[in-house]
Amino acid sequence: MTFSRGLTPAFVEELKHGRFAPLLSTAKAQQLDIQIRNRYLDFYANGQRALNLKEMSQAQRYRALLHWKYLAGLEPPGGSTRMVDGQYLCFEASDAFTTECLALLPAIVSNARSYATAEGTVEERMIGASFLPDSPAVFFDRQVEVPGTRLRADLLGLGPAADGVPQILLVELKHKLNNSIQRLMGQVEAYYRLIAPTGTLAPDVLASYRRVISQKHELGLLPPHIALPEDAPRVACLLVLYDYNDRSRLLPRLRVSARGSSLPVQLVCLEADTYTLPTPECWEKLT
Repeated sequence: MTFSRGLTPAFVEELKHGRFAPLLSTAKAQQLDIQIRNRYLDFYANGQRALNLKEMSQAQRYRALLHWKYLAGLEPPGGSTRMVDGQYLCFEASDAFTTECLALLPAIVSNARSYATAEGTVEERMIGASFLPDSPAVFFDRQVEVPGTRLRADLLGLGPAADGVPQILLVELKHKLNNSIQRLMGQVEAYYRLIAPTGTLAPDVLASYRRVISQKHELGLLPPHIALPEDAPRVACLLVLYDYNDRSRLLPRLRVSARGSSLPVQLVCLEADTYTLPTPECWEKLT
């Protein structure tokens, strides 16, 4: 299936100046991680999807999903139509719903954050830190799923230049002594082959992210200087171990598994409460 990301111009206009503008403004004030998908937005709070807002096929019709557990202790907005996947209440995102949801959003976000996982929180804080001027990478997407597979990338962004040309950076993150650290090479390679089968970003993926970055600029979700290079950029991999215990044998096993791989893979270990990547000179080259 074709990889596709982006919103219609009508949806962008609703977010900038229409019914969803106050909701977007409040979400940004709450420091939510807002990601553009295929005709919908995901609003994350410490890695938990607090709100999903989607454009329907009918013109000017929108649907919202709210996880039932994030509405605990709250009176749900009006207009609930059905349950989706046994977890989400589905609403027509009318003007009335938007007004009610706006009032509830701080409490919904607080409830969502109470379910936060360590890795989701670290991912989100790494995104925020990547917007700082001295960051060697800027992340423009997270939890990136390729249609037709169950594979996801933790983070995707614009990384440091190689031979003067910026690269796309594919990041996989593991927290503490996650046992899958020793299998990270297989995980990142499987995903890499889907989005960069020739080593450069596939045409449909590149077109999608050109659209996403442009729309994020319009919505004030990315620093304005971020742009993809004119030609299809090469893709490099970065494995990030957060708060890793050096006495563990998981990392040595990862290093062994990296031998002979043709992928461009580097490694960074971040200490607890550190979310900014070090300069590229400090990244360990695994392959």
